Amino acid sequence: MHPNRRPTGLRLFPHGHGEGALAATGRDDRLYLWIDGQARVIETPEHQARSLCWSPNGQTLFTGGVEGKICLWSRSGQLLRVLPSQGAWVSAIAIDQSGFVSATRAGTVQRWSLGGRCLQTLQTEGLPINGLTLGNDRILASDAQTLYIWDRTTGHRLSQSPAQEPLNALAHHPTQPLCVTGDRASKLTLWDAKGKNFDYLYNWSDRPTQALAWSPDGEVIFQTCASGVNVWYWRRAWFVHILVGHRWAVTDLAVSRDGQTIATLSEDKTIKLWSR
Repeated sequence: MHPNRRPTGLRLFPHGHGEGALAATGRDDRLYLWIDGQARVIETPEHQARSLCWSPNGQTLFTGGVEGKICLWSRSGQLLRVLPSQGAWVSAIAIDQSGFVSATRAGTVQRWSLGGRCLQTLQTEGLPINGLTLGNDRILASDAQTLYIWDRTTGHRLSQSPAQEPLNALAHHPTQPLCVTGDRASKLTLWDAKGKNFDYLYNWSDRPTQALAWSPDGEVIFQTCASGVNVWYWRRAWFVHILVGHRWAVTDLAVSRDGQTIATLSEDKTIKLWSR
């Protein structure tokens, strides 16, 4: 990948037999797709996509833009639908079999059906949302100061927990009711279902954490760093190694559903695929 301007988002959807779907966005008003080994660039002059997420079956790509639109795309890059403007930069999208959630830099978090109907708007303190995820019938979001947890069905806020350092990234454990956040001091914090922090992981870097991901088995946390990805066995607070290869900072990452492939996106305008 060599976009004209700094890349901003990355999502990977492998589904067996050597096939897969990789999507990336950049600051050049383009959407980059690699579908089953075939590359395609989609010009999006009216949609400055910065966040993105594949549907659970990998057939539809959801993108959120600076202008406030949420767009739905086919695997081939055809625009399927544009949802009403959110009125602010769509900073994050998370999705599963039951629906999806979106967040904006105005602090708005909304719950949607897969068909694109807005079901509920959730309350925050109004700061830009930089982390969003779904897990265990809950919606989790983070801004610079706070981790929020809501009941997904009722929208009732279960907790609102202050952070010690400004938060940058958030990821939910694939099976257990816990999550991890990354902050500007590069510290990882583990939180339980009630929003209580119970452990910390340090890598003593002066580079903020930009993105986080769990391995599908829930044993490993992947954390972006200055030139690659830190790999942690979180149960032992054991730092394993660093995936190094980018010339500049890694801004996003994605892990395949079988856990065997990690994709990284960097300010050096490249994507790298790593075997675990």
